[in-house]
Amino acid sequence: MPASTTTATNQPMHFPNGIKYDLLWQQDYMKIFYSAEGNFLKLVWNGLPSKEQIKVGSEQILVYVKQYNISKIINDVAKVEGLFTESVEWIITNFAPRMNALGVHHVAWIYSEESISRFSADSVLSRSVTDTIAIVFDNIENAERWILAV
Repeated sequence: MPASTTTATNQPMHFPNGIKYDLLWQQDYMKIFYSAEGNFLKLVWNGLPSKEQIKVGSEQILVYVKQYNISKIINDVAKVEGLFTESVEWIITNFAPRMNALGVHHVAWIYSEESISRFSADSVLSRSVTDTIAIVFDNIENAERWILAV
């Protein structure tokens, strides 16, 4: 049965493994969902967010990490297009350490369908210096299964 979706009205959403998500925040470049049953956030990025949009979205992530005491995140960049190289250094030196310090220790990273976008993701993942375990996936089903198991 296909996944169901709703608009940005905080209504529950359902995805492939039957996990219920609540939409917490939405912009044209990003959505943040919360799963109460797994106590994790799911980030869905879209298009090619600007450096400022990445910063705004990342700060919003930290708000919800604190609010819900999050230790696990699915970072879905499957629909990201192009390179976000301008933001890589800020993510590595500023955002990732703060996210880790708040208690995020497991990230399921869903690769972009566009191979050039994988370059930026690989740069972040290979250069990040935190004790967060990040595992790369090609689809949401496997990412969800792993994040629920850790």
